[in-house]
Amino acid sequence: MTKEKQQQEEERQRAIELTIVYQFLTEHLDGDDRYVPTKQNGRLIADYLRSHNLGFTLENLNAIFFLLKQEGRLSTTPDPEPVPPEDKPKVEVVPSTPWGFSISKQVLRKMSSEELKQHYKARYGQQFRDAVTAVANQK
Repeated sequence: MTKEKQQQEEERQRAIELTIVYQFLTEHLDGDDRYVPTKQNGRLIADYLRSHNLGFTLENLNAIFFLLKQEGRLSTTPDPEPVPPEDKPKVEVVPSTPWGFSISKQVLRKMSSEELKQHYKARYGQQFRDAVTAVANQK
């Protein structure tokens, strides 16, 4: 089988599996036969299919569902909502400057006194001095 045909066959098989999952889920939306789609429940059903060498069919999914439900092994509560990651510290975006770099305490510490003098005396010197003062006054 060529690689392209193999890929087409895999895509076809995946489409069939998705159709089966959709049918299963719609049959068990509510009532006594409600299926709660959790990671644990999905793993239990998949493990059962694999360990008993069963095909991925709607009939097999239903049979396994009822068996596991009867045994009390299926979770009846949804997975918790994922907690959003904590906000990352906000990084201040520094607008472009006439001197071509952002000023921070670390940058100022690395500059030689000669470099500082050059920026102070440049045509943008007042802007540079104001920026240095603002950085120096930061907490």
